[in-house]
Amino acid sequence: MRFALLILLSIGWYSRYYQQLYAQELQTTVFAQPGDDQTACCFTLGYTHTDDRPIDGLEVRLAHPTARFSAIRYPLAGDWRMTELDQGRHLRWTHLAERLPLAETDWFDFCLEAWNTRDSVTLLVDWFASNTRLKTDTLQLGCTSCWQPQADSLFCNADGSYTYDFIFRNESGFTVDFLSIFETPGEDYIAQDTIPLSAPLPPGASTPPISLAIDASVVEQGRFCLGLTPRKYRQDSIAIACCSATYCLPLPPCDTCCTAYMEYQDDVDAGFQIMGNCETRTLTLMANALNECDRVHYTIVGLGGGTVDGNETFEIGGLMDEVECRVCMEVTRENLSGENCYAGEGENLVICQSYYFNCDFCFEENNIDLENECPVIVDAVCGCDEMTYLNACTAFNWGGLNFWNQGCCPGTIAQIDLDTTITPQGFVILRWTATPGTILRYFLVQRRAPGGVWFTLNQLPPQQTTYTDNTPLQPSGEYRLLAVTESGKLWFSEDNPDCVVSTNEVQVLAGGRVWPNPGRDWIEVELPVAAQSDLQVYGVMGQLIHQARTDRQGKTRLQVHTWPPGTYWIIMRQGPQRIWRQAFVRQP
Repeated sequence: MRFALLILLSIGWYSRYYQQLYAQELQTTVFAQPGDDQTACCFTLGYTHTDDRPIDGLEVRLAHPTARFSAIRYPLAGDWRMTELDQGRHLRWTHLAERLPLAETDWFDFCLEAWNTRDSVTLLVDWFASNTRLKTDTLQLGCTSCWQPQADSLFCNADGSYTYDFIFRNESGFTVDFLSIFETPGEDYIAQDTIPLSAPLPPGASTPPISLAIDASVVEQGRFCLGLTPRKYRQDSIAIACCSATYCLPLPPCDTCCTAYMEYQDDVDAGFQIMGNCETRTLTLMANALNECDRVHYTIVGLGGGTVDGNETFEIGGLMDEVECRVCMEVTRENLSGENCYAGEGENLVICQSYYFNCDFCFEENNIDLENECPVIVDAVCGCDEMTYLNACTAFNWGGLNFWNQGCCPGTIAQIDLDTTITPQGFVILRWTATPGTILRYFLVQRRAPGGVWFTLNQLPPQQTTYTDNTPLQPSGEYRLLAVTESGKLWFSEDNPDCVVSTNEVQVLAGGRVWPNPGRDWIEVELPVAAQSDLQVYGVMGQLIHQARTDRQGKTRLQVHTWPPGTYWIIMRQGPQRIWRQAFVRQP
């Protein structure tokens, strides 16, 4: 059987074409014939040259996107010299006589590889004189067949990889010694490069079943393509490729849901996230290691529940302030048909955890620094825990609070019993006892004229219980005792004390803005004051998430794409004091 060779040559067309460029014709032609092995993959290229002009070079180019020359052979005794301008695709030919011999002759033998034989390959031959191209001839080379798969099947494995089983039928017209595998550029799903054959395979024969392992990442393509190049050995042991063909198949559905039961247990034991949103009074739940194969039923005791896929979030609202929730996740893993993967083997797994929903954000343990040397200045603040502190520094560093208001808390009651007596010399003696069981830092003795402003006389150690004022006010004065606890709280010797507010009181500022809010990837923060300031970002449980500094205009951009979805508080501080805060919601 002799394979078809399509050779298209139109001297008249080229004459008109080159008359337009050069206003002359060349008495030259090129031709190609199938090789001696009767295949359509190897050829002999020849030319006819009867023109008197000094043609001194030829170039041969492949216009096909993947086809390449292989097994190039030419008679060295014929004084030809070849240079590869583009390896395997563009050849430059010159002659030692510095001009081509006038003749009709075979030129060189070659084969083609890395092409789909259903398409023809365009071969361009350029004729040169003194590096000037005079003419281009075109040949179309083609094959009629190469190989066909038989009894093939493509199926998915439990780990998500694929297996392709097939029988190779040799339709190339030549005996095949082995098969080379190639893939579409940029793809690498088949580990092996060749398929060995147990014996040479003649034309028309078929191999035993062949099995190829395909990487799971092929699922991204939605199809699998296999390119094969049958190869044969020449007598000189050079392996030549005589044709190539690619066959593509759609990927079948791949059911990888039913993993080993222990892996299913591990995925459930990885638990789930709970994210509270104080603005919407909702909880958002999301499993950490489940996927679309899992049916997850969330239950929030006392509030309800619902079912979602394992890779979806579930949201429930109606939460009240300061409530402890019992949240459970019940999981069923199913195959693509919706059947339970582990029927009769612990079908559903349940995991629960507690969550304290609190939108107060009052306390932050990371704030506490009991070694901080806060000033001994009575500038009382009422903490978010409704306790009075000596000043903002002690509330933040010793008490660990995030928020407070200036002044004493309403309803403050005496925790120190104070007695005063006057000696015959006119001295005033103070004696006291404090509520036991609390570590104190020091006492402060204060006095004032009736109706005046309190003034601190002295600071006393915590173990002292008396004090004598040798220079009392005349004609009369008032006294009180203050105690400062280890956590910075302020105790008084009077009910509903008159709290002195110093002139350096910090105002809680309004204004400023955060946008977009809600946001997903980033947010812009603009403070109500045009000044460089420090920012802290806290989560709903009071944990410090992020710290940043604004520019001199009070502006900055925060990247939030790595933060879990939920509500956050952005806080600006001046020293230890809070002067501005704004809530922000990060969307999933």
